[in-house]
Amino acid sequence: MNTKKFIEPYKTPWVGICYCIGIQFICGLQGSIFYVSMWSYLTSITSQITVGYYGWCIAAFSLAQTVASPLFGWWSEKCYSIRIPTACGLLLMCVGNLVYCMLAGMDIKYFFFFAILNRVISGGGEGCLSVIRAYIATACYKEDRSKAVTIGFGSYVLGLAMGPSVQLIFIPLGTNSINVFNILLNVFNAPAFLFAVICMGAIFGLYCLDFPYNPHVLETIEAKKKGQVSVNPQTQLDYFAIGVLIYIYVTQQSFASNDEVLAAPLTISLYNWTTEEAIKYNGIIFTVAALCSVSIYLIIAYEPFGKFDKRKVILVGLVLFAVHHIVNLPWGFYDGPLDFVKLKPNSTTEDLTYAGGCSRNYSWCKSTSRVPLYIYISTMILSFGFGYPCISSSVGTMYANILGNRKQDIFQGILEGSGSFFRCIFPPLLTLLFDATGYKYTMLIQFTLLFISIVLVLFCWRRLISEKYDQFPSIYSPSRKLSANSSTVPT
Repeated sequence: MNTKKFIEPYKTPWVGICYCIGIQFICGLQGSIFYVSMWSYLTSITSQITVGYYGWCIAAFSLAQTVASPLFGWWSEKCYSIRIPTACGLLLMCVGNLVYCMLAGMDIKYFFFFAILNRVISGGGEGCLSVIRAYIATACYKEDRSKAVTIGFGSYVLGLAMGPSVQLIFIPLGTNSINVFNILLNVFNAPAFLFAVICMGAIFGLYCLDFPYNPHVLETIEAKKKGQVSVNPQTQLDYFAIGVLIYIYVTQQSFASNDEVLAAPLTISLYNWTTEEAIKYNGIIFTVAALCSVSIYLIIAYEPFGKFDKRKVILVGLVLFAVHHIVNLPWGFYDGPLDFVKLKPNSTTEDLTYAGGCSRNYSWCKSTSRVPLYIYISTMILSFGFGYPCISSSVGTMYANILGNRKQDIFQGILEGSGSFFRCIFPPLLTLLFDATGYKYTMLIQFTLLFISIVLVLFCWRRLISEKYDQFPSIYSPSRKLSANSSTVPT
């Protein structure tokens, strides 16, 4: 490990941290940009695609990230570097995106295998997100950490929110493919090609910048190796509080994934949108939500709003999500039933590029009411534009606070891996449930998880915050023999 002495007082390396924040934004885009178009992309290649298979394609990404996140965290913590693990993750995302592009010209006998494999490769690459988050949490000077962590989470969530809206840029390409380097590109897979190029550029940038660690974190590491540490009972980790924060985070992640996955089939069924209209209008909704989200993150990151009680901010976000799920239930006083897909003249096959509506394959169409469009749009913006940043920023900051001055790679990997696991198991289950019963029970299940989150916050109110967390303590008490002047930092 290359090292250099610290001569001047340590300052937050904002250049490296801002670059890491940018990579988080890329990871957020990568995780959501295909949600509103993947269904249309797969069905445009073959009509054999079912909603259940589509759910497994979405889940494959999160399953791979579930496994990869702790592994990347462990790797980074052992090698004391973010460059190699992060570059490896970005390279995997690049390969996964290229495979996704190639599906359009692939033989059908290989299609179903590679349609899932590309998501596994991309999801595995996004496991490097835990490395980036851990670096931001441990590289900052303690007065800057809350701001950096909040903006970092904000950039990732902004990427998640803006992913569907970025798809709008490629609408002029249409559904007719053009040949680029023997890859057939259209409105559905062109974003993947662009992201492959961006990932390669991001790898180059990693080797052009320095990424130093906070020397106080390295003091603890070196002292622990030499046996010069003693556990302070007053600052030991509260694993129950950590578990509550992880639960809130993973349920929030599942809400975002589920709503984005179901956005296309839900709006096509409820509002008779075609596939292109679903991409366009859902993209606009998520764009507006993303703009609101940016404002909330910036407000929370800086004083005086940054000093608000994080527990109350989390509750506000949970309540907004709860309202969204309650009013989007198919209440009997809403208009109904749903309209079936209008068939083309002289055709017996439903073509969602021609007309939208509820598929005749769904037995629940005749008994399901239609949520008013203005309620759907307004609550989506409220929950994703205001509720999501309230929960994400507060949970992320409080989680980093509790961990304190220590290498957080493995813990951040556990947090992100847990969120990925929920994003893995819920989309296929809820898409199957949507296929069989409509959207009523998907909303009820998510509301139940929200209610549990609210109860946990209230039950653990006193344990979720204390003065020691605000000061970012270390769980170790380094010996006086190890001074700040003797600390080293990897370059």
